[in-house]
Amino acid sequence: MGSLVNVLIFVLWVVVAFFVLRYAAQRYFHEPRRADVAALGAAAAFAVGLLWPSSFHSGGQPAPAFTPSTVGALVIGSNPPRGGRDVSAGCRSAGEPLAKATVGSVDFLRSDEHQSTIVSDGGQLDGKLQYVIEGWAAEPNLDRPASGACLVIDGKVDPTAKAYVNIARPDVATAYNRAQLSRAGYVITIAAGSLPAGKHTIQVLARTGAVPAGILPRTLNVTVR
Repeated sequence: MGSLVNVLIFVLWVVVAFFVLRYAAQRYFHEPRRADVAALGAAAAFAVGLLWPSSFHSGGQPAPAFTPSTVGALVIGSNPPRGGRDVSAGCRSAGEPLAKATVGSVDFLRSDEHQSTIVSDGGQLDGKLQYVIEGWAAEPNLDRPASGACLVIDGKVDPTAKAYVNIARPDVATAYNRAQLSRAGYVITIAAGSLPAGKHTIQVLARTGAVPAGILPRTLNVTVR
């Protein structure tokens, strides 16, 4: 219903803008045809201006990068992050990842033992340490946070990883001006010794109640030693 109201308001604004611009153009050009063309062009530019921020917030563009601080200072260990809801069981029957279907990001990968050690794309992991992936996810229309998250290693869901949602992310809520995204964060742990030595790709699969599960933007390529 909210989306329909937004569309109606948008159409109303464009129609009003057209007639106002057409009236002004007729007084300037004194020719109805030229006035109509000028008004139509100006109204189209006005419509693009209105849609530009909406397309960004609807997931039409890559999600903005965030630097979360609410979870980054915590050592997860074997305990759930503060406020987190364990959704690991849902990954045991997740099946193969589908196409991108949600809005969100993989913000960073860090060592759980050394929180300040952020692993960048192309970096190395110590196979003897536990690592933590942090990010956020929501439905494409940003109405609500994702209800599940799974670790994807080399294109396959890892059913052994611990995954939590409902993590506080006030920065996401502020960026999108959506209070319902204040707990859109997720945390996934990669257990020590779970990855064999060599090169691997790391991704996150997120699901919501209204759309199929989908891979979030950003893939990390790492080498385990």
